[in-house]
Amino acid sequence: MSICSEFFVKDKETSDQVKELNNSITPLPAMQTSFLKDEVKILKSAQTTLNLSETTLKKQVSELMKNIEELHLAIWRAEQAAIDGVFDAETNIKEQIKLKAPDLDVSEVDAFKKVMDENVVSIL
Repeated sequence: MSICSEFFVKDKETSDQVKELNNSITPLPAMQTSFLKDEVKILKSAQTTLNLSETTLKKQVSELMKNIEELHLAIWRAEQAAIDGVFDAETNIKEQIKLKAPDLDVSEVDAFKKVMDENVVSIL
């Protein structure tokens, strides 16, 4: 027997086996088929809902990340404004002292110092 004829014989045998199996399979009752179709619809709907939820969540995360960046920038600006305010206050105090006591040495005056036990000490 040639290779080609062996193939066709095996192919026919396989085909006959498939036909035999198809004939032996009993179809599902209509009620079960309907139930399975309904289940498939429910699962497809759930999948769609989950995909939409995932998209919505990704958008929300993106917006939150943007808000966090904006908050970091606002905090940095507030810190800079506070630092500028401290140095402006220090300059203002030194100018007032020089106006009232022009001969007084104000080199020790600092916004981060205070008088303690009759001495000027750093508060940092």
